[in-house]
Amino acid sequence: MTWLPDPVGVRDARIVHFAQWVADRGLAAFDDVTDYRELHAWSVASPGDFWGAVADFFAVDWVTPPSDTLAQSRMPGAEWFPGGTLNFGHHLVRAGAADQDAVVLVSEDGVHTSLTYGQLRAQSAAVAGHLRALGVEPGDRVAAYLPNCVEGVVAFVATALIGAVWAQTGLDYAAQSAAERMAQLSPRVLIAGTGYWFGGRVHDRRPEARALRDLLPGLQHTITVETAGLPAAAPDLNVKLTPINIDSAVNSDAVVNIDPTVNVDEKINVDSGVGGGVGQVNVDSGVDVRAGSGGGTWRDALAAEPVREALTVPFDHPLWVLFTSGTTGRPKGIVHGHGGILLEQLVSPGLHMDLRAEDTFFWYTTPNWMMWNAQVCGLLHGATNVLYDGKPTAPATDALWGIVADLGVTVFGTSPGYLEASQRAGLEPEVPSLRLVGVTGSVLPAAANEWFRANVSERVQLGSMSGGTDICGIFVASAPNTPVFDGEISAAALGAAVEVWDTGGMPVPAGTPGEMAITGPMPSMPLRFWDDTGDVRMRDTYFDMFPGVWRHGDLIVRTERDTVVILGRSDATINRHGVRLGSAEIYAAVADLVADALVVGVEEPDGGYWMPLFVVGDAEPDRIRRVVAERTSPRHVPDDVIAVARLPHTRTGKRLEVPVKRILQGADPGRVIDRGAVDDAEALDALIAAARERRSKP
Repeated sequence: MTWLPDPVGVRDARIVHFAQWVADRGLAAFDDVTDYRELHAWSVASPGDFWGAVADFFAVDWVTPPSDTLAQSRMPGAEWFPGGTLNFGHHLVRAGAADQDAVVLVSEDGVHTSLTYGQLRAQSAAVAGHLRALGVEPGDRVAAYLPNCVEGVVAFVATALIGAVWAQTGLDYAAQSAAERMAQLSPRVLIAGTGYWFGGRVHDRRPEARALRDLLPGLQHTITVETAGLPAAAPDLNVKLTPINIDSAVNSDAVVNIDPTVNVDEKINVDSGVGGGVGQVNVDSGVDVRAGSGGGTWRDALAAEPVREALTVPFDHPLWVLFTSGTTGRPKGIVHGHGGILLEQLVSPGLHMDLRAEDTFFWYTTPNWMMWNAQVCGLLHGATNVLYDGKPTAPATDALWGIVADLGVTVFGTSPGYLEASQRAGLEPEVPSLRLVGVTGSVLPAAANEWFRANVSERVQLGSMSGGTDICGIFVASAPNTPVFDGEISAAALGAAVEVWDTGGMPVPAGTPGEMAITGPMPSMPLRFWDDTGDVRMRDTYFDMFPGVWRHGDLIVRTERDTVVILGRSDATINRHGVRLGSAEIYAAVADLVADALVVGVEEPDGGYWMPLFVVGDAEPDRIRRVVAERTSPRHVPDDVIAVARLPHTRTGKRLEVPVKRILQGADPGRVIDRGAVDDAEALDALIAAARERRSKP
């Protein structure tokens, strides 16, 4: 079955307006501006022209225009927009009307908290001033240990405005696991919450926040944010400080105007050279930064003297550090730049999801996942962004659908797992405001498309996409002018030169599984990994198999109609009797039989091969084997079907195929997986015990 775009809607889509804009300026010639394939072909054949057109079409606010678009195209090391300067934080707050809601937080208890664009501009300017008063310089790291909250958005914008580097984990991480990530960065400031909602109750994280503070080397200040209604307990989270001196005239080489009438409280006194030159910002706002006072509270931060201008930074100035899941070793810190992320997040929501100022944008995510960062980037388009602090199925499975209906959400992002849970619960959501549902995080089975059309809407596009933390963006996706075929992703994303290669680096024919290879650079590819001298780890991660070409690690198939099917991670590929099988095919086959599943292929020391399927549910093993054979092939039938009470995942809901495979092969669990990165440590322990029991038998 297929979803087809409405021709009238296509003509109105921003992606078509963009194609027409490109054609009108003579940058490319298209036979049909509504034809996605034509636009994509040009975007990868002329990447410099394409990304330059993106910058112009969306009116990127250059402080210093670049001398070129793509000066060097090698990977790694592509040089984008040399000489160009700008600020990502400025772009986040420039679009929305002052009285329009910028951020709406919904807590699991149903309480709503909102912030307008005018308030966001004022509060982020004040918090930026507070960070400066605490001595935060461009390139310094600001670490956040927060739930999904309005304050997190404000703090991130503030950090970007002054050229500092943002990093965060959610409050559900234990202090030690959060420190596994944050301690690498030696942050100057920690912004810590007190609690979060999940599963019908507030979880008190004040002790963990204090423990994390003590695990971060070089930390000088902690700002306490009261979240989920929990006050800061005595003793509070503030660190003991050594004396520091702050010059009352903080220099900011900036010319980007944030807002000419920032007004946070009556104490503000700003003498700033707005419009150019070096701004002199008075930070004498009553914020006590003497030894022992710490970073204060969020209230202190909001009462600080605001900055009036965003710091001008180079295109590739570090914006944030995102961390890999930590399920295959020490979490790697991926450094992205202001300009590269700006361009990617103009394209992925702006063109592929047609996100605009009149939209209400809700993607269920947590601060542990790059989708939090992508959700916040809805601000670039002036949309109203909805956050949720809570369990997606609490108090009932329809919790997220209820938010969509109540707030009139037009663009909703979720996971295949939530759609499958909705299907099992027999839901029929009434969500008339919706025009697009985006899905990512794992492979979307064809059955989910069928359920969606039958029970949610035949009109709304259900667009599956895939990319990664690596680029904080997309490699393959749908668009308003692409059809959706069940079980398939519509196309390679704009600007993504996606090919399918065998392990020898040769393209494979349509219909043949192979490695996802990205043969051309994209602006949001990592600047580097944190603490990776000579880019050794980054080269090993992406360029070890195909020098000069990005190997993403997904096993994919390109169909005859040029759509993409993702079969699973290639490092977890099941290679049974010389035939490569995708785990996603097995999951799709059993989706309506079990609540959860995990399959791995284990090469054994004696040359044998064992393929167990762990399932959560009551289905008989023989029935599961029969259904797998009928819906896939006899080669996909597992050697053993093992029922378990629960299965562990990453904290972003991904299956732990690679770590479980290595554990079953006898690897030390402590070396292959960070327990703090797992959502259910007890379920992981059960799998470890099963592996040990099997190895103990002859």
